Amino acid sequence: IKYYKEFPLSTPFIAACKEGNINDVKKFVEIDNNIINKFGYDQYTEEHQSQYRYTGLMMACEQYHKEIIKYLLEHNADPTLKNHIGWNSLHSICDCIECEDIELIQMLLNHMTPYSINYIDLDERTPLDILFEADDMNEKKMMISELICLYGGKRQQQLV
Repeated sequence: IKYYKEFPLSTPFIAACKEGNINDVKKFVEIDNNIINKFGYDQYTEEHQSQYRYTGLMMACEQYHKEIIKYLLEHNADPTLKNHIGWNSLHSICDCIECEDIELIQMLLNHMTPYSINYIDLDERTPLDILFEADDMNEKKMMISELICLYGGKRQQQLV
């Protein structure tokens, strides 16, 4: 009920993942384990009327909620699922400003194939392209890009 009041246009499970509430995420999964790989909706603001499709893992990656990401992966969340703009969970975490946890990225990559690591979104970008678009490219993010490359990741122009 809390999520229906606070996020009336969002799917409650997605809202719990967005808010980083691990206890509520666990309750949702206990009630219905299939919820992990279902798409739900998020609405960013009252003014923004369009809704965006996410899995709980995509939302946790976008908001960089490490505990939820680990929990969902341990419970068979599929990081290769793509949303309406062609993003999977790796796109989401590469877009996250705070993302500098190499072990967490490796955990995500361990559940992916080189093909899914290189999904191209509607703007023709791979997760690596998104990572390199960041204004705050630092040593940690360079290490993350090298790790993604070790798993077969490429930038879009390398795929042609």
